Amino acid sequence: MESSNNQFEKGTLVLILGIACILLTLVSCCIIYAMLPSIICGILALVYSKKELNAATALGHDPKTYLNYQNLSIGRILAIIGLVITVLLLLLVIVVVIAVGPELLMELASDPEALQEYLESLQQ
Repeated sequence: MESSNNQFEKGTLVLILGIACILLTLVSCCIIYAMLPSIICGILALVYSKKELNAATALGHDPKTYLNYQNLSIGRILAIIGLVITVLLLLLVIVVVIAVGPELLMELASDPEALQEYLESLQQ
């Protein structure tokens, strides 16, 4: 394998975006509004990694010989994992809203006693 001093310009950025995507996905389990930033970070990480890999290939270089190739590939993998989990969570939220109904969901969210009564009725 030949030694190369080439680096991807946005390799570290892709890694940071991939980590942010995973962290925001974990936060979106509790705070639903974190799903959109998670999706944005994941998509940006994938777009930047694709551009960097295409640029290296267009120059005739093997991307695996770049110094920060691992940053780029790990960031890309984290972004894919984060996006898949976020989309699954989003589908789960949509199913719950359809099953329970938006009006009942808003009522249960605002009144803890009504939520307790609803959960007890489901257990019977």
